[in-house]
Amino acid sequence: MVTHRSRPGRPSVAERKGQEVSSKTLSSKKASSKTLYSKTLKILIASGVNLDLLGAREPLVYGTSTLLQMEKLVQSNFDRDHKRIAGKNPAGQKKYQLHFFQTNDEAKFLKELDRGYAGAVINAGAWTHTSLAIADRLVGLGLPYVEVHVSDLTVREPFRKFSYLAKNAITVVQGRGIESYWLGVEALLHFLQGGMH
Repeated sequence: MVTHRSRPGRPSVAERKGQEVSSKTLSSKKASSKTLYSKTLKILIASGVNLDLLGAREPLVYGTSTLLQMEKLVQSNFDRDHKRIAGKNPAGQKKYQLHFFQTNDEAKFLKELDRGYAGAVINAGAWTHTSLAIADRLVGLGLPYVEVHVSDLTVREPFRKFSYLAKNAITVVQGRGIESYWLGVEALLHFLQGGMH
């Protein structure tokens, strides 16, 4: 019987094959892990007409915080909580990314809704009370959304108490200042993770 010896310090053919199998298995596991995070789900934080004036417009009603401060608050809270949750269960955690958007042009607002978002947090401003177009488009797209407002509409003028968007929203968050946006994000993420129906 002839025995083939490998050179000193060099693995045999059988050993090399074993290493290749282990390497492929490891690569497969890494690929599976990457697949779990490969698709980032986008969340829209949409602010409508006149919300660019936050902080300056009627501070007794809307507060003194600006739209930029709202974005920083929401992003900071999101980064903190999302990192904490993902750390506890990295294999089962979906990956989300926030996208902030504001416009005073209703056509642009409607178009933004159609960019493949997994869900949305929407403060339509005055369009809340006037825009059947936004309400219809949200339903038509099947886009899950939370309606938010900085002020409490239930104690505002009578014409502000009606919302075209509320009927099909996951929930409505209002009267908490810019924190309403963050509470809206929390509610939306809870829904997307299967916690609300």
